Amino acid sequence: MNDTPTPLHALILQHEEPTPPGLVTGWLDAHGAEVDVVRIDLNDREVDPSAYDLIVSLGSEFAAFDDHKPFVPREARLMEKAVRDDVPVLGLCFGGQMLARVQGRGSRFTPSESFLGGVSGDHLVDRASAAGVANIVVGERGQGRVVLFGSHPEFGSSLSLDDTALSARMLTNAVAWQLDESGRPERPHREVLTDQPIDAVLVDSERAGIDPLVARITQRCARLRDRTYESWLHDGAAMSMFGESPREIWTAALDRIPGLAAEAASAAARMPADLLSFRSPAEWAIDAGYLGVYPLLEIVDRQLTDAETNWRDGGPGDVNDPYDHMHESPYHLVAGSYLAAVGGAASAALLSRMSNPERASI
Repeated sequence: MNDTPTPLHALILQHEEPTPPGLVTGWLDAHGAEVDVVRIDLNDREVDPSAYDLIVSLGSEFAAFDDHKPFVPREARLMEKAVRDDVPVLGLCFGGQMLARVQGRGSRFTPSESFLGGVSGDHLVDRASAAGVANIVVGERGQGRVVLFGSHPEFGSSLSLDDTALSARMLTNAVAWQLDESGRPERPHREVLTDQPIDAVLVDSERAGIDPLVARITQRCARLRDRTYESWLHDGAAMSMFGESPREIWTAALDRIPGLAAEAASAAARMPADLLSFRSPAEWAIDAGYLGVYPLLEIVDRQLTDAETNWRDGGPGDVNDPYDHMHESPYHLVAGSYLAAVGGAASAALLSRMSNPERASI
């Protein structure tokens, strides 16, 4: 009996001379893969994607919607078959565009036109995809350089947004690129407010008080968890996202908040003072994200308190914008965005992970 595993058979689609596989082949070679590289812009033979365990589509100077280039529709047909046959595909730059063209948006994406439950036959994201509009731009601008991101690449893809993914590295990569281009590979230290000492009495008090604070948060979530019948959770009254209804989002957030808060509290004893107790100056007109763990959880507690008392008599009436009543709606206070209680609890948990060297990988 031969127990030797069958090597991975990978297909790399190269579209032009200046964009070779590079590090991709090195990674595949290190894993013992058998690799076929096809210059699909020069080779017009039809390729059967089901013969491969992985397909990697590289970059190109052309757009994945430019059917004037003969290789583009040829690759689209190949990718369509790969998706149908459930062959794993890694799209890099052009390859990512091609996946968007072939597969479109997934079931976990809610277009803005459907935030309040409406179903439009004409979605902006579909028009942008069909036009080949990119959401990342890198290049020189005047005397400097610019990287523009669509949405928030530092966020996760779950409702609580605490599942940091590789996309979060886009921000650190942008900083590294700027430093390298400027000839200053080392990022210089600049004195910031978090370098200033925090009152030790305050820190000790908050280390001692964080467990009772988390207990209050957990009790409030349990009480709110039963309020799924409210009219302000109807599809036309609260914002849908991630392909889920407002009631599903409300329930998931209330299930998640206690665990995130408890995770943050579990690290309080070893946490540096600034991660635990830092408070930004009152004059800073910013959202609650630039705070330590304890003040973040205080805000979570206040939001849950307000959510318990607000709109017991049916809500404000018609809702014309998904972000209406951001500061009054129990839905928005608990679950409607990263500024809600679930976002604050996730921020606190992420800060606690920074105090654990084994988890602070990004």
